[in-house]
Amino acid sequence: MGSELLRGFRMLDLADDRGALCGKIFADLGADVIKVEPPEGCPTRRMPPFLDDIPEPDRGLHFIAYQAGKRSVTLNLGSLDGRALLEDLVRKSDFLLESFPVGYMDSIGLGYERLAELNPRLIYTSVTPFGDKGPGKNYKAYDIVSWASGGPMFLMGEPGKPPLEMSVPQAGLHAGAEAASRRCWRITRARSKGAGSTWWWTCRPASRGR
Repeated sequence: MGSELLRGFRMLDLADDRGALCGKIFADLGADVIKVEPPEGCPTRRMPPFLDDIPEPDRGLHFIAYQAGKRSVTLNLGSLDGRALLEDLVRKSDFLLESFPVGYMDSIGLGYERLAELNPRLIYTSVTPFGDKGPGKNYKAYDIVSWASGGPMFLMGEPGKPPLEMSVPQAGLHAGAEAASRRCWRITRARSKGAGSTWWWTCRPASRGR
């Protein structure tokens, strides 16, 4: 039997691989996590390896592992109907997790300020490569970039030879795990003061163990 620590809470999970573990932790702790996917499905459905080496959307092992325990809904954020559906879900939820490029949610009218009007107690989390401020906020980054810019790659490899990449992409997993712990901490504030919050969590600091 799974944990019921977060039973009664609902999270909307719009994240890709950078935030998947955050939603998985919440699901494991008993929260009702709804995976919100675009019409073509979450990109992580197409990440190898695949079960029995059959590359189909429902056989990606990454998706199976990190989306387990979640419910799923498909909507198109590029359409008025899709955005209206998300707004309806926000009214009934406690958390929203996303990993879009900085400014995307604002550009479609679904940034934190708008969603907080619909649900003042919403706890909003965005996982990005380099946060929402500073010269690197719009940079894109693969896992190796997060590890290299964060510093841990300096410790990997042999003396006198170039640093080595982590064998399995992990920066997003670290960011997702740390985002989950921070969101749990924010529950108390939201419940006691009736106010939500927004939080930007970056893969780069997470890769440094901060």
